[in-house]
Amino acid sequence: MLKVLENTPDRLVIKLGVRPFHTTTATFDKTSRTAKFERTLFGWKRKTIEAPFDEIESIRVVQQSMPTGQGVETESNYPLVQLKSGRRFWLSDAGNQNASIEAAQQMREFLGQAQAEAGVPMPAADQPVVAPHPSRVYRWVAAGVSFAVAIAFLIAGAARISRIFTLPDCDDETTRTTLGEIFEGKKVKLNRLSDMKSTASSKSERTCTARADVPGGILNLTYHIDWDGWSKRMTIDRADAEAKIDSTQLADVKNAASDFLALAKDSPRTGRPPRQTEPTVRGLLDKVFDLSELEGATLSAADVGKANEWFTAGDRVGTIYILSGTGVTDIDRLPNDPSVQQRTHRNVAEFAPEFGRYLDFQVKLAGIMMDAEVDRRAKGGEPERPEVTREVAEVRSTLAESLTGALTTLAYDGLSDDWRRQRLAAIMQITPRAAQFLLPEQSRALRDHALKVVTYVREPSVQDSIKSFADAVAR
Repeated sequence: MLKVLENTPDRLVIKLGVRPFHTTTATFDKTSRTAKFERTLFGWKRKTIEAPFDEIESIRVVQQSMPTGQGVETESNYPLVQLKSGRRFWLSDAGNQNASIEAAQQMREFLGQAQAEAGVPMPAADQPVVAPHPSRVYRWVAAGVSFAVAIAFLIAGAARISRIFTLPDCDDETTRTTLGEIFEGKKVKLNRLSDMKSTASSKSERTCTARADVPGGILNLTYHIDWDGWSKRMTIDRADAEAKIDSTQLADVKNAASDFLALAKDSPRTGRPPRQTEPTVRGLLDKVFDLSELEGATLSAADVGKANEWFTAGDRVGTIYILSGTGVTDIDRLPNDPSVQQRTHRNVAEFAPEFGRYLDFQVKLAGIMMDAEVDRRAKGGEPERPEVTREVAEVRSTLAESLTGALTTLAYDGLSDDWRRQRLAAIMQITPRAAQFLLPEQSRALRDHALKVVTYVREPSVQDSIKSFADAVAR
């Protein structure tokens, strides 16, 4: 996974890795001239590393190989950050060699090291440096896991099965044990195996599918059991990762929203909502609006309902900034009064940092729910069932309303063009998929609304971006 979360003249934020196994969020800020590297390993946050730009000597990709317990040679491509002090540390493998190279190149370009790293020649054609021994981080992470953008990975693993003359069934206890041992060798704990069934079977081979609960998500497995001479072996052919919303995580989000609303209870009257410049408030907003744990893997369709609850909690927080100083505590009771409408428009500009996070949260989470429904349909998840049909319709409505609301704010006075570009970046990230998911009439309404918004925007580059959205969403 390689995602550019922010790329402006002053800031670069890149996320790379293999969720839920290991991720790195690298933030480069020219204002403070500091780079920050936030890393996780199986959902656990490791110590954040900060380094001044002037102390970063090089960022290179190091290619490493290591044999697994099943005798299979596996490869990784980890960006390595070298400091002038001699310290060095590893970032997450972006999933494949090209993505890791691109991540390192973007970081160097932002640091002004695109042509040469201080005292270190660039590898020819920016190819990874080959290292003979695996890094310590590499020994920790899931050796042999190579993820594509869709978080699909291939593990070739062989394991002996004790019975002699027949292949075990797909849901046999020996099969369960062997699956657990293979993934344990990759440092991945299978908490629970379910839906284990055969898709094809003969005397010489069984092809199977299963679902496995892992920390932070679900793996949809395809594996086969066959003969290797007189021995039996199991090979994992595919493991597609799905993200889950843990009940405890959702409860934390709701509690943070409630705590924020308690702090903001007087803001409709005073016009002074809680601001994220206050550490306590920023922590609450981070808890509600941070979707990084859901990014990088498709959300399980079974958790769309929980995502909707999360969306509602975030909406309650975001509307505080709309209603500030209006005297109104319920967005549905906002009067059609010009002075009140003008106040809400001013609020968007006055509280632009917080409101921008709110809009991005809505667009991203609506996109995550959309992807879950598309994935369900692709896997034959019975979309014709009434409850699924209703859920799909609700997600379409949520997505269309979120995009409409985000576009509308672009026309408000008092906002910077850079703020508008940041909102458009979040919108454009999901637009190609939204064009296929929304109903034709919803797409046309969004196109028409976007073209109307263009008439209120003066900056040509922003106008062009809005027109690009209109063209893309109209199919």
